[in-house]
Amino acid sequence: MGDQKTNWTTIVATAILSALATLAVGFVLAWFQNKEPKLAYSTIGSFAFEGNNEQLAIYQVSFSNDGSKSATNIVCCIRIPSAHVHEYRVTNDPIIRPTVSKDSVGLWLRLEHMSPKDEITISFIAKSGSNLPPLPTVSLRSDEVIGEIKKDGNENKSFLSDNAFVLVGIYLASTLLISSFFTKTGFLSLFKKRLGDDQIDVIAFIATLVGMPDEASMLLNRPRSTTYWVESDRIANSAIFSEDTDRVRKARSLLTKLLMYTTMANSSIGIIHYNITKLSFFLGENDQSKTHLALALKFNKSEILRRQSVDEYFAKNVKGDGGV
Repeated sequence: MGDQKTNWTTIVATAILSALATLAVGFVLAWFQNKEPKLAYSTIGSFAFEGNNEQLAIYQVSFSNDGSKSATNIVCCIRIPSAHVHEYRVTNDPIIRPTVSKDSVGLWLRLEHMSPKDEITISFIAKSGSNLPPLPTVSLRSDEVIGEIKKDGNENKSFLSDNAFVLVGIYLASTLLISSFFTKTGFLSLFKKRLGDDQIDVIAFIATLVGMPDEASMLLNRPRSTTYWVESDRIANSAIFSEDTDRVRKARSLLTKLLMYTTMANSSIGIIHYNITKLSFFLGENDQSKTHLALALKFNKSEILRRQSVDEYFAKNVKGDGGV
């Protein structure tokens, strides 16, 4: 199981580092995005009531800085079409000192500075000779932003928008970790391995399938510490040196099915293809030999090149036939 553990460690470490990087970027971007003022307002109206040949209505407008940075040079204009403001009252923290005025356009409120969470409320009576609207028209802006009307559920929407990058970062990180766990670490292979997860059990199981019961029996009676890499070398070399064509063919079938059946480290995959290369050459199937040699180099080139100088069979036969 050594190869698989090494592969697991590398993949998990890579996934965790990638996830942390994604989250870090998300938090940084969210922090910059949230460092700005956000002006928002709400309005309350009342049913108009008739006075002496005119209609009157009471309105209320509240606005606040819901952001995390102060707003400067705030201007709020409140208008009632075809009406004029009769009386008004401003409610605010005494530290906040807005300037309020009215003209033919409407009611104006100006403020040089508005800190986060500051709020101002204006109540007023409007008069008109015609029907009054249910709500006033509000324009709100500062040097930095344009005010927007508050809506029901605004706090939840604000949380989602304020933390969009963070949430995306968490989503990507979670997806990455889950994907790595299920598709790269061999977890899915548990559904393919039937009974037994030990490498000896897997090789013994396949050995019985290809008609090598003695090999399976020998494996099951051996110490449990081994690897696909080691067993691949032993099975291939034993078959080749036996000069038994049937045994060589079965050994190649065993190693081929092993690659199809289970998951393992790339280093072991490369060595198994290397041994299939030698077995195929023994059987005179040079095209198959070249195909598996290319795959061996793809998965574990450094080890394959290192073996050339010590593997006499490979150096004499495979390499001499146009191998590496």
